[in-house]
Amino acid sequence: MGKKAKFLVIDDQTSEVKMINVILEHAGYEVVCVPNGKDEIEKDKKEDFDLIITGMVMPDIGGMKVLHDVKRSKPNLPVVMMTGHASIKTAVLARKLGTHHYFEKVFTGLELICKIDSALYKAKKQQTKEQKLIPQRRDKWLEYQEQSEMHC
Repeated sequence: MGKKAKFLVIDDQTSEVKMINVILEHAGYEVVCVPNGKDEIEKDKKEDFDLIITGMVMPDIGGMKVLHDVKRSKPNLPVVMMTGHASIKTAVLARKLGTHHYFEKVFTGLELICKIDSALYKAKKQQTKEQKLIPQRRDKWLEYQEQSEMHC
């Protein structure tokens, strides 16, 4: 049996965090919950997560700041953003900053799992694509080096 995917859930709405925790644990994921963005910064430094789910509006550090900080330090880590204040403007901004999904907090367990599975799939696909490019670039670099040595 493989390693369980480990998620960090960040939101100040305790009841929603508990519901997300139950849904994800029931689906077989490991879940760590924090009530705010400040705690996220500390948790993210200490532990490795496979995905972050964050609320958008929080009293200390908002979800956009969390998304921005995560993408700066760990660009391949998928982030899913949820909000009770959805708008086209914030959805577009969140997508530009790199969120995999942006959705309203009114959702079913199945919708949540589908969004998370989709985000994990996209992140893995991107990582695989990047891993394939690295050897190709290395081989081209070696080829270039050999040609340069022959001409010197």
